[in-house]
Amino acid sequence: MNIAVATSCSDIYVIYLTVFIKSILKNNPGFNKDFYVFYDAKSVYRLSEDNIKLLKNLYDFKFVKIDSDFYYDHGKISPAYYSFDMFRLSDYDRVIWWGADMLCLKSLDELWEQAEKIEGIGMPKEKRRPVYNSGSMIVAKNYLGETYYRSLVSSNYDHIKMLGRDQKAYNIFFKDKIKEIPQKFNVLVTEADFLNFDDIVILHYIHKPKSTQGLKNLSNKHLALWSEYEKS
Repeated sequence: MNIAVATSCSDIYVIYLTVFIKSILKNNPGFNKDFYVFYDAKSVYRLSEDNIKLLKNLYDFKFVKIDSDFYYDHGKISPAYYSFDMFRLSDYDRVIWWGADMLCLKSLDELWEQAEKIEGIGMPKEKRRPVYNSGSMIVAKNYLGETYYRSLVSSNYDHIKMLGRDQKAYNIFFKDKIKEIPQKFNVLVTEADFLNFDDIVILHYIHKPKSTQGLKNLSNKHLALWSEYEKS
């Protein structure tokens, strides 16, 4: 099965993607999936050429510049929305989306196996809120294509109260079509205590180690773990 992975990145998030790919390569020797990075070259959330070169030195990422005007025309400037671009990767059997602010803690073999079982959209549910979290999600080939991409960018759910940007859109647009996948593939640092830590495959740093607010909210354990990979 041909599986690609994807994320979005801006200059601010380069440090997080740097640490994430380090953790993937450390725990998955031989990792060679096509890894797409969607980015904007125009807004305050742009990804500079210097940072693209920096990231290329770590892994053979496939950088794709988003159609800025199309996103801007629909009020979607934040890189959080650029996950919509993964629906254009229709040459693959499955596409797995990851937020850049994550750590891979073990082999991804279970995730590849899980992806093969998904025939639509696969996302884990949060424990503290009744929503699916888009930090890690699986999209099967039958949902890949230009139509879904354009529909998602064009969607407007401002009238609906729900946290999140792309995550909000996925929960509403694909309502009743999402299949729940195990939480261990996307464990928020705020929900890590719900699982045996040794079972976690991907830890999601919704509180950022390089931000003042994030440092206030991260446990010493999670901060030390992230710092260990940063220094590796």
